[in-house]
Amino acid sequence: GPVPTDSPERIRALPSSRWKRLVTRLVAAVIVVIALFYVFVAFVNIRTNVLWFRSVHVDDVYGTILGAQILLFCVFGGLAALAVAGSLVLVIRLRPAFRPDPTRQIWRHRYLRFERYFRVWLIVLIAAYVGVHTGTAASHRWQTYVMWRNAESWHRTDPQFHRDISYYVSVLPFNRMVIGYLSSIVVICLVVTFVAGYLY
Repeated sequence: GPVPTDSPERIRALPSSRWKRLVTRLVAAVIVVIALFYVFVAFVNIRTNVLWFRSVHVDDVYGTILGAQILLFCVFGGLAALAVAGSLVLVIRLRPAFRPDPTRQIWRHRYLRFERYFRVWLIVLIAAYVGVHTGTAASHRWQTYVMWRNAESWHRTDPQFHRDISYYVSVLPFNRMVIGYLSSIVVICLVVTFVAGYLY
C-alpha cells in the first residue's frame, strides 16, 4: 500500500508551543555561544597581562588597571543595557493597536505574527549586545578614570578661569568621557525606539 508521508499543510500546522520551544532553544544556544566567546577572549587577555606584569614584579599595578576596567565596564555597560531594554519594553507596552496589511507589508506582518514567541529573548539579546559593546569601549578608557580618581592639586591656576591646572589634566577629560558615553547611550536609545516604533 502507499507509504504515509507528512503533507506540507501538516508540517506548517505544527503547534505554536513547539515553535516557541524551538525558537527559544535556538536563541538560547546563540546567546550562550556568544557569551562563551567573550568570556574566552577576556580570560586570554587577562591571563596574558597577569603573566607580563608578574614578570616585571608590578602585580599591584595591573590590579589597579583591572579594577578600573571592570568598574567602567559594569557601570556604562549596565546603564546602556538597562536603558535599551527599558526603551524596548516601553515601546512594546505603549504601542497602539496595529495590524499591517498582509498583502502590502508581508515581512512586517510575519514579524509581528511570530515575534511574540521570542520577544523576551530578543530584548535580552539586543540589550546585552549594546551593554557589552558600550562597556568594552568604556573599559579602554581606564587611564582617564585612574587619573580622575587620583587627581591632586598642582597649586597653580590658569590666568583666565582661575582653576587649578590639574583640573584640565585629570578632571575635565573624565567629565567629557562621562558626558560622551551618556550622550551615546541616549542616541542609541533613540535609534532603538525609532526602529521598534516602526516595527510595532
